[in-house]
Amino acid sequence: MENERRQRIRAFIEDVYGTYRAFALATGLSPQHVNRYVSPTLENSSPTLDTLAKFADAGMSIDWVITGLGSRFAPTVKGLEFARQFGVSLPATTAEPSITVSIPIQELRAMLDRHDDAVHK
Repeated sequence: MENERRQRIRAFIEDVYGTYRAFALATGLSPQHVNRYVSPTLENSSPTLDTLAKFADAGMSIDWVITGLGSRFAPTVKGLEFARQFGVSLPATTAEPSITVSIPIQELRAMLDRHDDAVHK
C-alpha cells in the first residue's frame, strides 16, 4: 500500500511537473522533503496533513494518493488547471463551493428595494 502511494506521488510529479524540484517549488517544500515521499528506500515516510494540503494546493488529489481511485487532479484551482491541460474533466463545482438559491423575482425585487432603502437613509 505504501509503495503504491509512493508510485502515485512519483507518477504525478513526473507527469505533471517534470521534476521533483519544480514540484518542490510549487509546494514550498524542499526537494529533499519531497523525495522522502517517493523514495522506496525510506521507511515510515507518510506525508503529514500539512504536506498533503500542500500537495493538493499543487494540484494533486489526496483521495487519489491515498486510495488510487478517481482523478489524480485535486479539485483546486491548480488541479483544475492541470486537468484542463491534460484533457481531463472535473466537476467545476468542486473547485469553488457554491450554492444555488431560487427566489421568486418579486421577492428578490422586494429584498433589493429594502436594501437600497437601508443604504440610502
